[in-house]
Amino acid sequence: MIELIQSEFRKIVLNFINRYAKDNSLNADNVQLMLGLTGIENNYHVLVNYVKKKDVSIMDILGVKIDFLGYSKLAPPFIAKSLMRFSYKLEANAEVMCVKDYNEKGKEIINLFLYKDGDYVETIEFEDLFNEEDLVMPQ
Repeated sequence: MIELIQSEFRKIVLNFINRYAKDNSLNADNVQLMLGLTGIENNYHVLVNYVKKKDVSIMDILGVKIDFLGYSKLAPPFIAKSLMRFSYKLEANAEVMCVKDYNEKGKEIINLFLYKDGDYVETIEFEDLFNEEDLVMPQ
């Protein structure tokens, strides 16, 4: 289950970055997505050249008006729990920046960077961001 979530998250973020760039006449390589928390609520920010430009919702990220797959109910608590785990570990507000990149074969990938109170801490893997202990099934 966790592998499916990691795979879908990668696709969703790549699609969002590419769609946002196209809709705003930008180069997708210059668009980033920041995942954060305000208290226990998720917040999502679009950055262009690492400068915050706009707050977006989970529905904006998914690119849908109606979420037939239910990702808008499943993803936010999962992301929040993951960020809370990092925040607890860092003893500070944790954020994760999603940045489009390319692997050695030229395939689009997403790199994840952990931030503590706005300062870079380390590069993390999807396995670090999402793990079984953070999975929360909606009621």
